[in-house]
Amino acid sequence: MLDQSPLSRLLVVVPISLLALVLASAQVRPERTRRLITQAVDESKRVELPGNTIPQADTGNDRGRVPDSLPNGAHAAPIAAAKGERRRTG
Repeated sequence: MLDQSPLSRLLVVVPISLLALVLASAQVRPERTRRLITQAVDESKRVELPGNTIPQADTGNDRGRVPDSLPNGAHAAPIAAAKGERRRTG
């Protein structure tokens, strides 16, 4: 018969738990950052995508420059990032 004392169970459970923890942590690797811009921007190849500009963004609603003291993003409407992509502010 197997010895069922608390100490013998502890001597079995602890090493198995540590092994499981080591194996699980070995599987977790940080995701590499994907480079979104891979080459210099060529302005002559720029293409306007239809439907990407809100109707209010026109010269009639342009109020000019904002002061440099205004925090970044305080004067701009939020822009949704592509699904799964990070959104940078500022």
